Amino acid sequence: MTMNGSRRSTGWARAAVVVALALALLGPGLAGSPTPGGDEGSRSTSSPASLLLVDLNETSCLAVAQDGRVFTGSDGGGLAEWTADGALSSVHTSVNGLPSNHITDMAVADGITYAITASPDPRLLMTDAAGSGWSLTGQVAGATGPLSYLRGGDQLIVLDSQGAIFIEDGAGWERPDLPGGISDDGWTLADLDSDILALSNGTDTVLVDMGTSEWTPLSTPSINDLDLEEGFLAVASDDHPDVYHIATQSWLDISVTSAISLMGSEWVGVHVQDSRFKAATIDGVVIEARVNVSDKGDLELEGSLDGTADQQVADMAVLADGTVLLATNNGTWALEGGTVRPFT
Repeated sequence: MTMNGSRRSTGWARAAVVVALALALLGPGLAGSPTPGGDEGSRSTSSPASLLLVDLNETSCLAVAQDGRVFTGSDGGGLAEWTADGALSSVHTSVNGLPSNHITDMAVADGITYAITASPDPRLLMTDAAGSGWSLTGQVAGATGPLSYLRGGDQLIVLDSQGAIFIEDGAGWERPDLPGGISDDGWTLADLDSDILALSNGTDTVLVDMGTSEWTPLSTPSINDLDLEEGFLAVASDDHPDVYHIATQSWLDISVTSAISLMGSEWVGVHVQDSRFKAATIDGVVIEARVNVSDKGDLELEGSLDGTADQQVADMAVLADGTVLLATNNGTWALEGGTVRPFT
């Protein structure tokens, strides 16, 4: 589905309605007041989305909670929460207590949604037990400078400004005891599945068995994302996505990856789910295949954002039913069954 002028006009009209409604109900004070900053005691509370003056058209990151709720973060517009059926339920900004409107990454771990802020001070936020508000977490002990990366799952992983890895194990933050020969920092991507830890600096990737301390080095040139799940490591590189089968220590056949490279370039997102992988390019081409696909004829084009030339995908998430969500500088989009629609 093409993002045409009529849809953009509809978006502007909707924004105008939001502004008008806010002014009518709250008066000019909210619209013209400066944005208050947060502090260590800040806590956001849910507010009707129609009463908040925020720009939800530019999303920088996504997170999907275990109950199906979707969280979107933006660089300047704060955080938005959507119900499992795609209805906007609340927006959190510094107007209603969020410490910062600049969100750079999000993740869900052990039923809690986390977010990293970029400005004015880099901080780690978390939802409360009911998921209805946001508050500051405790400091990540030993971390240097701003946090740069979040990864969820059974445990929460963060990388600091030096690329050092920290894991929240329920009792506090710990630095994993990496085997000799593996750098303690310089990493840009990480994931943990059971006892297997994946670390990458974008060029070199290692798989570490945390139980035995055995590790496997992998050459992964120019990768932008990775996902470790079900005994498979999926990576998204500039040229094409690929899948490493840990048990057989093998990648996809070159005939498959060559075919994928013809379907798009600059792959920025990848996700493994139910023995299949999905991958997205920066301009919104999404493909799907089995993690052990061996025939290029089995590759599937999930959909594509035929949008404006400057539209770029910043993040990718996959719902339980397989629907792909893409966070872009022109809104959040859902791809399912070959159909593209705004996620609203």
